[in-house]
Amino acid sequence: MGDPEHFKRHYTGLWKKHKDDTLELKNELATTHPQLMNVMKLGYSVSDEYKEFSPDEKAEPSITIHKDFHEKCCIWVTGSDKDIPATSDLWIRPDKIAKAKIKNEVNIKCYFYLKYPKVRYVLELDDVIVHINNIQDVNLKGVREQYVAIPVSKAKPVDNLHDWIKNNY
Repeated sequence: MGDPEHFKRHYTGLWKKHKDDTLELKNELATTHPQLMNVMKLGYSVSDEYKEFSPDEKAEPSITIHKDFHEKCCIWVTGSDKDIPATSDLWIRPDKIAKAKIKNEVNIKCYFYLKYPKVRYVLELDDVIVHINNIQDVNLKGVREQYVAIPVSKAKPVDNLHDWIKNNY
């Protein structure tokens, strides 16, 4: 897979989009669901500084929502600054899916939030797992990466996430 720290090491400062997308979603959730204001925890994705992590800390969720002092929902923020064609696949890193599976085993709801210039989607873990063997090799800025490709037709509107929150908080 190449150097897993390549992008953070060589592109420090270019993670601003991901950081901004995470903060934008957090603010949207807090505004729409004020009861979440003090129970959301942000992950390392809100920093564009280079940080070294232990393998256990890789692929942590961008936003974690707690209830009764326990994790209740985890959201991984991803996407691209490029538009996505309506017939394209959505890509999720396999390590993020693996981390979500572990959390799901202890009844934590897991979402992947995907933001593109003209559209936003959410994927629930169940919709992603069925495609776990659809691995695509992608070359990003000279580094080979692997992603699980999920048909865009499996994506749901962001309202799906908001509805889940309304029903559980």
